[in-house]
Amino acid sequence: MRCEKGATPACKVHRWTEILEKLRMILLETELIEERKWGVPVYTLGGKKM
Repeated sequence: MRCEKGATPACKVHRWTEILEKLRMILLETELIEERKWGVPVYTLGGKKM
């Protein structure tokens, strides 16, 4: 973890969870392909990273 508060409710990342989930749902409605690279979602179109 980068932050000493990582994986706890005090971590600032938790503030973005709902927004990031909505953004992901929007992206999945497009022609972009969601893949995982090093455990992180990566979106491609025609084989190129976006």
